[in-house]
Amino acid sequence: MTHGALGILVGVSVWSFLWFSLNKLLPWIFSGQFKPDGTTDHFVINLIIVLLSFDFSFIAGYINATITRAHKKRFAFIQGIIQLIIGIFIQRRYWGIVPLWFHVSFLSFIIPAVVAGAVYKVISKKG
Repeated sequence: MTHGALGILVGVSVWSFLWFSLNKLLPWIFSGQFKPDGTTDHFVINLIIVLLSFDFSFIAGYINATITRAHKKRFAFIQGIIQLIIGIFIQRRYWGIVPLWFHVSFLSFIIPAVVAGAVYKVISKKG
């Protein structure tokens, strides 16, 4: 159980670090495409953000499974729920600013990506 809690904690921490780093890095790289509030109307940049968020959740699930070593799907699912709650809390701030497709795709990818990362860890270990 200790490994499970540690896996969830580290997984959520890694996801948060990657996500917040991306949100600081992209406006710096594409400064002309972002508004002062940190949002962008640029479709391609928003799509990149959504795809990277999937990758970040996948990585976090993989790390979770590496640490937990047992019942990987269960702990990954719990981690995904925690990340979803954090994501909803943060997305509420941008609900009227960012396009609806962004919110729907970002939030709907979180749990499946975390679980997929954990499953990939299990599959790659057996191979």
